[in-house]
Amino acid sequence: MQVLKPKIRESLLEAAKREFYAEGYLKASIKKIAKDANVSVGNVYRYYDNKEALFNALLTPVFGKLIKVFYKQPGVSEDAEANLLAAVEAIGSVFANDLKDKRRELLTLVDGARGSKFAGAKRQLYALLADYVKEFLPAYYERRGESADESLAAPVAVSFLEGYFEIFRAAEDAEEIRRAAERYTRFYFEGLSGSANDSA
Repeated sequence: MQVLKPKIRESLLEAAKREFYAEGYLKASIKKIAKDANVSVGNVYRYYDNKEALFNALLTPVFGKLIKVFYKQPGVSEDAEANLLAAVEAIGSVFANDLKDKRRELLTLVDGARGSKFAGAKRQLYALLADYVKEFLPAYYERRGESADESLAAPVAVSFLEGYFEIFRAAEDAEEIRRAAERYTRFYFEGLSGSANDSA
């Protein structure tokens, strides 16, 4: 039995990263990936069973980093505002630090995953963040003497996360992405903190 070589696996993932980013999951070609990696098509299938397996190997680590931010750990505050602020900080840290070198993978996840198991990933992230926003809204409106409107949770979550996605679309350099993501996080965090303090 022939031994699988880490260098070939790495070459395949690099080639797949480029192809999936350029074409999306549905239009991506295993033949093009094989050619770009300088291996035969048959050799691709020795490392990955099919296009889906290769796509999953590329995107699962990125999605995993994002999804775990939203699951509360023991000891998290019962204060909805504190939880939302903590989520904003944690999300910002993932984008600015953990994903700054994963631009193509992230954009493939959010813009090119149609037809794959990650097709609903972006909506799942929106929904998870919206849950934090929903917890925050009643106290926010109560301080203003207004009725809470939970319908705002979804658009707030979408606009916040899309801001990060747009940073990754616009900037190609990892350091530029890090700086922009940190500024964006700070802008949101200080705005949320200010609204809480001003109304206290």
